[in-house]
Amino acid sequence: MKKTLLPSSFEARGLLVPFENPKLRPVRLRAAPDQRLKEWEAVFENYAGDSGRQNLIMQWIHLPNWTQMGPRDRELFDQIGKNFEGAGVDPLTLRGIVLQVEYKLAEDDARRAAAKQRIDGGRRDALTAYVSLLAQATRECGIARGDAFMARANSAILMQAIQSAPTELADGAMASLSGKVFAHLSEQAKVPQREVPKRIEGLADILAPIGAINLDSDPGAKQEGHLSLSFARLEKFTEAVAEYEKNTRDEAANRALLVLFSARQFVELVRQKLNDIEQRLSFFAAVIRDFDDVSGAIKACSREIAFSMDGWDSLIDVWDEGVRKYEQTQDAYALDLAIQHILLYLPTMPANATSSENEKVWNGLTFQRSKMVRQFTNWIDGSVDTELQARMDKARAKAAQ
Repeated sequence: MKKTLLPSSFEARGLLVPFENPKLRPVRLRAAPDQRLKEWEAVFENYAGDSGRQNLIMQWIHLPNWTQMGPRDRELFDQIGKNFEGAGVDPLTLRGIVLQVEYKLAEDDARRAAAKQRIDGGRRDALTAYVSLLAQATRECGIARGDAFMARANSAILMQAIQSAPTELADGAMASLSGKVFAHLSEQAKVPQREVPKRIEGLADILAPIGAINLDSDPGAKQEGHLSLSFARLEKFTEAVAEYEKNTRDEAANRALLVLFSARQFVELVRQKLNDIEQRLSFFAAVIRDFDDVSGAIKACSREIAFSMDGWDSLIDVWDEGVRKYEQTQDAYALDLAIQHILLYLPTMPANATSSENEKVWNGLTFQRSKMVRQFTNWIDGSVDTELQARMDKARAKAAQ
């Protein structure tokens, strides 16, 4: 039997849960659809924060007894139990739970306002997705009917029309345009016309985390979904680490290369899933006709993108903080510490999402992380290994003389 150090799937890897209590970070929830609540596991990766890279695993239901939970963390724990029991973990559902808990119980007004903004942003993202779908359908209808105006439609034009001052003329023109599109799709897909807008709205809800689609054919559209924004952030982070790797010393460059391998693998996977979604939506009449199959496939892709992005934002926050400190002090050690932390807590690509060749590299990466030297700073509790830091500071001072 082939030996692998990788989890079999994203579900087997678990889902990062953003508790506030430092003793509960970072913890992943592992819960299969057929598991009961008392069988769920809480996994603390690299719990000791040192070279051992040993995981602490306990039953999920014991978390409140293991350490004190504030009102916000306790509500998050309770809501996770209510929403995931019998259904398995889902990153998109978890995000909705977290935002509702933040809006209700975050300690300061700024965080509650930020949560409310993100909740409202989800509704705007659904509208953006709906308009981009309608724009594509309008283009297809225009081409089929020889209507040059409709054939040039894009999301920017439609969004501007929707957001413009509500006049009877604008409303009438929009209703007329939509009526033509819905009638065309109904005829092509052989479904009742009243079903067409319902199916487009259903797709828009699924696509909300991604935002607008078919940007190549629709340069006026802009992706606003939270997954698209997180993905853009991961791409930018990958570019920054690549630049850091070119200009740092060898031992630090080696660690950066491991981070780059991981980041690029996740970038590649997300790009593939986004391309799959675009292909599924390439002929809109077929989308309406085969709605159940298409929407199910897109939902699965969106979920896998969400799993792929899980854990990256918090690591990129560490990198951004390292960059901020470097810009203030010009001490590259701030970036080195950030890379060490990121390497220790890299999200792991599951075996079912990588090729056999890359799986060997992933297994090597997992082993290499277990051989890393101890960090100066324990990122679990913020304590500093003062003895090691003093030795390094002394060596650097001597080298500078």
